[in-house]
Amino acid sequence: MKIQILLSLDGRGGVRMIGSPHPHPNPNPNPNPNPNPLPQGERELALLAFLRPYIVWCSISMRRLWPIIILVVALLLPLTISARENLVVYWGFDINEIKDPAVLDAIKAFETKNNISISFVKRSELYTEDLHDVYSRLLSSKSAVPDIMEIDGIRVPEFASMKYIADITKYVPKGELARFFENGVKEVTWEGKLYGYPFFTAWGLLIYKKDIISKPPDTWDELIRLAQEYQREGLYGYAGQMASYEGFTCNALEFIWSNGGDPNFSSANDVFSLRDAESLQIMVDIVNKYKLTPPEQLQFAEFDGIQLLRDEKVIFLRNWPKAMLKLRKLGSPSEFKYGIAPIPKGLRGDKGHSMFGGWTLVINNNSKHVEIAQRLLELLTGEVFQKYVVMHLNHLPALKSLYEDKDILTMYPWLNDAYPLIANSKLRPRSPYYPEISRIIQGEFHLALENKISAREAIERTNKKLRSFFKTAGKWQ
Repeated sequence: MKIQILLSLDGRGGVRMIGSPHPHPNPNPNPNPNPNPLPQGERELALLAFLRPYIVWCSISMRRLWPIIILVVALLLPLTISARENLVVYWGFDINEIKDPAVLDAIKAFETKNNISISFVKRSELYTEDLHDVYSRLLSSKSAVPDIMEIDGIRVPEFASMKYIADITKYVPKGELARFFENGVKEVTWEGKLYGYPFFTAWGLLIYKKDIISKPPDTWDELIRLAQEYQREGLYGYAGQMASYEGFTCNALEFIWSNGGDPNFSSANDVFSLRDAESLQIMVDIVNKYKLTPPEQLQFAEFDGIQLLRDEKVIFLRNWPKAMLKLRKLGSPSEFKYGIAPIPKGLRGDKGHSMFGGWTLVINNNSKHVEIAQRLLELLTGEVFQKYVVMHLNHLPALKSLYEDKDILTMYPWLNDAYPLIANSKLRPRSPYYPEISRIIQGEFHLALENKISAREAIERTNKKLRSFFKTAGKWQ
């Protein structure tokens, strides 16, 4: 058989061959603990960076090759074999999961045309904050590995300002970006320059139990009334992402936007108005006054809500489309018992607003293959690959055209209701300082959810801390 000699950590401390699904366990099951271990994602990239001079592509006809032998061969072959340059893509997929010949042939054709080999390395399953820290340490070291990275779109302004990622404006054909959603293009743009391509999208939505709720609520008051009416033991009225992390910031901003709020993140004055305290109070009351949420709600992230959907233990859930896609992957019959709707509006709002998010593909500014990498981005965000991603790898495409694709809508009928949600979506604050902005919001707003301070105090304290940070940072945008 033909194999590729490429190596990656398997996330459990072992080494595996990219192209083989079977990890080779750590030969020492009880190693002495490293006093300063690298974070999981950083271990993968550190190994890849170390071995990059030795990574080659070749074909070997044999039945079986143990990973330890692969390591030796990978180190020795470059001494005698002239190999192509290697381009490394660090993203959230296992290349072995891709079975479509059209996709694989397109990748092979790209390699041949550009005289380059592509190594696809699956990154660890880390929260966006943790992955941000991994990338920050890696890129600040001027490492040229990887060439292409999949990052949360909110990180683009920071990484662009730090010159961690490449400005690819001059390489992008005119009109190329018209195929993406407008907010997706905004996410990869900073100060008029393009730093990547939208890869897949996400937006906040309300998931509701169709066998109980015939018409989804338009307002938060209506949601609260319905949740109180149908909630019972073992069936919670509402759940969201309310642990103190990035997902909580997204939830909180949706409550504010949907109640007519418009935080001004480009001003040295107060970002939030006192009216925004009313919006935060709705969130606080759902948890503490009406007690519609699970007891562990203040520790909930996205996947906790997916468990509730799978077990049909929640009436209303604020989550991302990934939750519905995950039900299909799990083969859960509950997929067909839930529908999607816009985020409800508050009494002061004219409509509910979703948080537009998504992940983007960007190029390492230290890469030796920026122009070739940009052309690869065109391929990976093209219709053939994007359609495969949504139908087989459980991510929603960044391309507008695929939301009208008959095959995709047949597989996921609930996507027929997606366009209004995307149209009413908003972006998180576009700032190189976003990580600190979000941490301040999380810290103060969460105290209100914990009933330690009032919603008004949380708004006032947040404004005070943001003003202080602004003076230190020098500018917001």
